[in-house]
Amino acid sequence: MSQLKYGRYKKWLPFVCLVLFGISESRAQLSFPGCADLKSSDFKLTKLATDAKIMQQSIAKDGRIFYVKKEEGQLKVFDPKTKSTSVLLTVPVSTSIHLGIVGVALDPDFENTNWIYIRYSKPGFPKGPSQAQLTANLTEWKWTQRLSRVTLSGAKVDPASERIILEWPFIVDEHPGGGIRFAQDGNLLVSTGNSVYPGPHPVYENKRERNDLGTAANTNDLNGKILRIRPLRFSDTQKPAMGIGSTYEIPPGNFRDYYKVQMGWTQSQLDKIRPEIYSMGHRQSNAIHSDGVTGWLFNAEDSNQRGDYKFTETETLRMGPAGGRDEYNVLAKPGFYGWPMAEGSNEVHNFYNWVDMKPGPMFDTLTPRNTSIFNSGIELLPPMIPASLVFGRTPLLLPQVPGFVDLKGMYTPIAGPFYRYDNSLNSQVKFPPHLHEKWLVSDFFQGFFRAFTLDATGKILRSDDITGPTLPRGTWDMTMGPDGSMHILNHYDGLYKIEYTGACVNKTVSNKIGNDAGQNRGFRNMSGFSLKFSYRPENQLEIQANLPIHSFKLYDGMGRVLGEVSPYSQFASLSFAQRLKPGIYTWVAQSQNGWSQGKTTIF
Repeated sequence: MSQLKYGRYKKWLPFVCLVLFGISESRAQLSFPGCADLKSSDFKLTKLATDAKIMQQSIAKDGRIFYVKKEEGQLKVFDPKTKSTSVLLTVPVSTSIHLGIVGVALDPDFENTNWIYIRYSKPGFPKGPSQAQLTANLTEWKWTQRLSRVTLSGAKVDPASERIILEWPFIVDEHPGGGIRFAQDGNLLVSTGNSVYPGPHPVYENKRERNDLGTAANTNDLNGKILRIRPLRFSDTQKPAMGIGSTYEIPPGNFRDYYKVQMGWTQSQLDKIRPEIYSMGHRQSNAIHSDGVTGWLFNAEDSNQRGDYKFTETETLRMGPAGGRDEYNVLAKPGFYGWPMAEGSNEVHNFYNWVDMKPGPMFDTLTPRNTSIFNSGIELLPPMIPASLVFGRTPLLLPQVPGFVDLKGMYTPIAGPFYRYDNSLNSQVKFPPHLHEKWLVSDFFQGFFRAFTLDATGKILRSDDITGPTLPRGTWDMTMGPDGSMHILNHYDGLYKIEYTGACVNKTVSNKIGNDAGQNRGFRNMSGFSLKFSYRPENQLEIQANLPIHSFKLYDGMGRVLGEVSPYSQFASLSFAQRLKPGIYTWVAQSQNGWSQGKTTIF
């Protein structure tokens, strides 16, 4: 259910009974040695500011909350010291149905750069990519999705500071997605919607605006995807032309890199795969989160619904799933996550001829082929990846994990952060160790507050209701603050904060998930390629590999390139003007076998 269809349900709001939590079976799972189990009085929910139709937040280290107000095109900030809200920037936006300003992310080094990234919709055809790269029916593209960087100067953002990073075309005024967020490795994640009107069936070969095969399942289209790029750090005085190599670069390990060897794609096929794509086959992925240790991504998607359309039982069976397969997804690797060929646990759809109401063949989950006339990408896609957890409005669907209570009714699942307890953070309000390595989630309509327990592969093992405040109806964004508390952005009425007030503070935990610093971080670390490092007193990093190194880059914690080299040798070295500070550094390397990524610690 979209955030902008709430008007038809607004009359329900005064009568909503908020869901109560604290199921005894679940409480016992949220425990920590030497501490009492969580109870309601352990959390405090505080409203910070009142606002409406707001979309995403990004929190600075000093506690300021930057967020966007959709229809007004406003970038705003809440200052916790003065408890005041002010408008920093207003951009001209399209406001039809779902469109507007929908995403915001502070630069990883915001305290020094003052850079803020925003995402919004504007009318008209985009400046790029070229028409040769666009899909069929160019005249139907009516809007532009824009990702920009702006610079905060004092109490305002000068509109002239805007630098366009990326643009792509958008055909309809629904399902733009919107969430943008920097991963811990400095890459920017962009969640895009499918750019297709909802309807009784997602494959409508007669109409472009109702066929997801032209967007979500199209490798040559940026809609219905999670994009993963690395913005280039050009100065405020520069005005580079938008594009790869000028405003952003492509980190290794995206969809095209990950599958090109195993799928045997030719160069002509690779040319039909946008390199920005990390994952595809998404319907309407809103919030996006990541874990810096494992490299996993986290999203949630609401399903298509056929309930408003009248069909016979026979017709319904011939169409495939009737919708109601709402999803939570742990993206442990790049891939094709099914939509519109399948949804939920890979329950497949089919081609459907809406002229004579005859069903076509069902899609194959192992060898999915996109033969639509609206597809400008490759035909054969990698095997579909099913959802991690399926629930929703279909009565026959049962909970797939212990402890998950399907409340029925309207749903729009919201992905929150994967929480890691910070041993070094001295804070009395940070979330407790009970929630260490738990994925925290909610739902826009239901307001539940849940913790998912995962195994080392990303599989959801169980769900527990967090005994604490029920989240206000309208939760849209869940972000951990610098003090370890959780900030909630409510689309309907403003900003909230949840603080832990219990006695289990300043404990020590260890990682059980992703404890190996060199493990796969969502990249295909090609077999047979290994690296060894040594840091010499003369500020030199020496690198030794068992295969010739084609290229090597070293990044700091902000995602900045500290050094790079292309030796085409098994030995390489990087020299630095100053001694590197002790810490964990990310490296990316390429050999004849492909790309690999890992971490190295400098003491």
